[in-house]
Amino acid sequence: MCQLQVTCSFFRKPANYAPDFALSLCELAAFDMCMKRAIFKPMTTEEMQELKQRCGGSWKLVLRYLLAGEGCCRREKSQAIAGPGHSIGVTSKGNVYSFGSNSSGQLGHGTTEEEWRPRPIRTLQGIRIIQATAGAGRTMLITDSGRVYAFGKDSFGEAEYGGQGSKTVTTPQLVESLKNIFVVQATIGNFFTAVLSREGRVYTFSWGSDGKLGHHTDSNDTEPRPLLGALEDIPVVQIAAGYCYLLCLACQPSG
Repeated sequence: MCQLQVTCSFFRKPANYAPDFALSLCELAAFDMCMKRAIFKPMTTEEMQELKQRCGGSWKLVLRYLLAGEGCCRREKSQAIAGPGHSIGVTSKGNVYSFGSNSSGQLGHGTTEEEWRPRPIRTLQGIRIIQATAGAGRTMLITDSGRVYAFGKDSFGEAEYGGQGSKTVTTPQLVESLKNIFVVQATIGNFFTAVLSREGRVYTFSWGSDGKLGHHTDSNDTEPRPLLGALEDIPVVQIAAGYCYLLCLACQPSG
């Protein structure tokens, strides 16, 4: 009944793309619903087809993956994020507020003064944020165009123990190493960072001693690299970082 309802609603108005006569009515309706998702619509044809293959070769499974991701990460909805010493609030319109400890500039207000009332991050005016994450002295924000902004402590590991090389960033700065990845979620561990792409790939970088990065490179690799192993070819819908480990919620392509 649900499939029939979706199919019927699909044919009530013309589509904005060429028909694919090889698709069944249900597949065509599922593709139409995918095209209504903010993350899917800007993708190129090649990117769409790649995602379809990662999801098991069906537009219905792609739709399932997209809806699961939206539900897990509350993308484009209001959010409240509590970090070790500071908190971030994201409104449904994409505005960001922060308050709490600010010794490393992790509130993003251009200072290192503490704020105990929510205050908007004004340098982000005109930029719509859909997801945020807070770590020890560090904050990362994801825009609706897949860009990542970070501020606070600019390095992990030795800086936590008073070592040299840490840098304080007090206003949101674009993460250049992620500019070629359309990011939909980020999470910060104690010595590493992980991001999730819209295609369901997990990338890890920064201090990754003890194998926390999940790829066979230098343990202190600062360049984002895709996660290898069991999840290499399975789309992931949500990630969460612990002190020295990473959890991934996968969307099995079997349907």
